[in-house]
Amino acid sequence: MASSAPSTGPGRQRAPTGPSSSRGTPSTHTRRISTDGERLAGGRGTQAIDGVNADISVTTKAFLFLSIFLVATAYSLDSLVRWSTYLPTATSYLQEHGSTALITTLEGVIGAVVQLAGAKLANVVGRLTMIGFLLVFYLYGTVIQAVATNIPLYCTGTVIYTVGYIGMILVLEVIIVDITTVRSRAFFAYVPIVPFLFNTWLSGNVAEITLERIGWRWGTGIWAPIYAVCTIPLILTLYIGQGRANRRANVTQRYSIFKQMGPKRSLRALFWFIDVPGLFLLVAALGLTLAPLSYAHGDGGSWSDYRVLVPFSCGIFSIPCFILWEIIAPLPIFPYKLLKDRGVWGALGIALTFNAAYHLQWPFLTTVLRASYHQSILSASRIANMYSFASAITGPFIGLLIYKTGHLKPFIILGTVLYLAGFALMIYFNGGTGNNHHHGITAAQVLLGVAGGMFPFPTLASIQAVTDPKDVAVVTGLFLAMYRIGATIGTCIAGALWHNVMRYEIEKYMDPPDPLLMHLVFTQPFESFDSFAHIGSDTRIVVDRAYRHAQRYIVIVGAALCLPLIAFAFVLRNPKLGGDMESTQPTESETGQNGTTAHQLQTISPPRQSTTSISGPRTPIRPTGTLSRQNDTPEIDAITPLPPIELQNMNQTASTTPKRTPRIRFQL
Repeated sequence: MASSAPSTGPGRQRAPTGPSSSRGTPSTHTRRISTDGERLAGGRGTQAIDGVNADISVTTKAFLFLSIFLVATAYSLDSLVRWSTYLPTATSYLQEHGSTALITTLEGVIGAVVQLAGAKLANVVGRLTMIGFLLVFYLYGTVIQAVATNIPLYCTGTVIYTVGYIGMILVLEVIIVDITTVRSRAFFAYVPIVPFLFNTWLSGNVAEITLERIGWRWGTGIWAPIYAVCTIPLILTLYIGQGRANRRANVTQRYSIFKQMGPKRSLRALFWFIDVPGLFLLVAALGLTLAPLSYAHGDGGSWSDYRVLVPFSCGIFSIPCFILWEIIAPLPIFPYKLLKDRGVWGALGIALTFNAAYHLQWPFLTTVLRASYHQSILSASRIANMYSFASAITGPFIGLLIYKTGHLKPFIILGTVLYLAGFALMIYFNGGTGNNHHHGITAAQVLLGVAGGMFPFPTLASIQAVTDPKDVAVVTGLFLAMYRIGATIGTCIAGALWHNVMRYEIEKYMDPPDPLLMHLVFTQPFESFDSFAHIGSDTRIVVDRAYRHAQRYIVIVGAALCLPLIAFAFVLRNPKLGGDMESTQPTESETGQNGTTAHQLQTISPPRQSTTSISGPRTPIRPTGTLSRQNDTPEIDAITPLPPIELQNMNQTASTTPKRTPRIRFQL
């Protein structure tokens, strides 16, 4: 039979060399990289967690959640005190308070890279090994921060600490995804958030006591032994669970991928699997572009400095290089096949804009509260952490409602609207010493927290629900990475506005101008408040006005970012969450003209154990026969295929939607 395809030449036939793409047939090198990447993705980490899931009991799962709760309690209290109190105090002590935005920007860039690479590494080396590495980074970075004598050394400690801190958050989320169903995931995802209920109140007392008695250095360093002790139950629970699974032979492949592939090939495969060139270009594009923006002054002097101009130019050049590399990379960081789904890119847009808006108003919030609102250390710390408290209360209740209703999108849309309302309150109550301003800024933070408990984690559950199970770890890493990138962008904008507006306002209202006094107020605000900028003095009035105006511009930009945030919420899909571990079913609003979408065609089929492996599209099967009363397993008399789905036109829609067959373990 003659073929309608063009001939490849006389006597030549095209060999099946692998999956085709828009760029043509992949080369042998690309196919080998893809094959090795798939083997790494199913490495020791995946095998170990599969064994644990197959053997996990209710008691073990309860201990695992308690261990996660204990670790989250430690790092949440540490982060609340460190970022809201110790960071501005340390930068003021080191006479570089303006570098607060720069440090937070670096933290966001490193956090994004850790989120992207951490999910893949957890599948390769295992959750338990990953926790051990992250613990070392956390402790080492904490010690460096505590002994830092200058800003560069403090930044170095912050970067190392961020790897351990953000990486641990990711691993805990991955573990929760491993042991929960899609429907219950929106509730159990808040287990690491619950400690913020009481840590919000404890953080203010801890910050005040440590600053008064032992200082910010010991207050930072003391968390190294505390955190190490709190991780012991989690490590022991995972170790015992994996050991029990191995003894009961639930893990069928107990070999190391690295030993089988050899050291040279395994390292090469790992290099491409985590996309080291892409991560390097991403760090360059974000860090070298945003860090100079957050630190450069608006007077033009900084932009003539090569130490600002050269990194910024390199960062701008790295952006097209990163985009080009993602197009030609064999295993890109941002897979194009996933980003085509609006349920994926809509959720990523929410993660980006939500955290960018939050980190616009957050970096200098404690300083503004102490300057413009005349709050004490205790009161400023509690108000700044009120967001975490409110979100920790709201989140579990929303998770229960989602579990009851099985829908995510209505709560996400409502949360984004309330988020905009919180920024509106911050604009209205913009500094002042009266009780109404104090109550207003507190109510704004509470409203932001309520909104923050309604849509970030449900959005994460939404992107996981509309994604194929094998890509859940990838989209989880992408979502959390966009979350950190949003924090970086927001902090960068806040730092740029802070440097420009603050200097302009102080120069405008200080009469006569005093460059030394202005420098001290700008770089060492807390020391200035205690020494010469007392409440009621002319200098303090100028400082209050400058801080208030700077924060107002920052919050207005944050409110503007809430508009695309609401738009992304409407773009999301509205999947009907099921009770199994992997699948969901979209509602009628998500279907096509004839009732079924292309995504639904993938979710209506039974699990992989109940499908045939043929060269064409897989046909769902269902067993016929009777149940055996001895072992309660069906004796299959025949395997009959379900009626074929009739496709109409070219849009891959179906006229009928077969019901999902229940998940039953068959014994053939």
